[in-house]
Amino acid sequence: MQNCKTQQIMAQNCKTQPKQGENGKRLWLIEKRHQQGVSQKEIATKIGISQNYYSWLEQGKRRPSPQIAQKIGKELDFPWVLFYGDGDEE
Repeated sequence: MQNCKTQQIMAQNCKTQPKQGENGKRLWLIEKRHQQGVSQKEIATKIGISQNYYSWLEQGKRRPSPQIAQKIGKELDFPWVLFYGDGDEE
């Protein structure tokens, strides 16, 4: 497992900055899911969380653990550290 400093460095090295919408929505996460053509329920089931919790993640109301972030990143094909980049503060 990587420490917070490593996560911050990795997030800074990502080529794209995460897009944030009104009220902290993670527009980049919504876009990634839409690109894959899956519903919130489908992705949540695949990674072992509730659809409600996944919705909170997209809305920016919660920040996932590194383990959940890694699972989402793997399923939706993006660097999981995007959850910890600038503009993604709770």
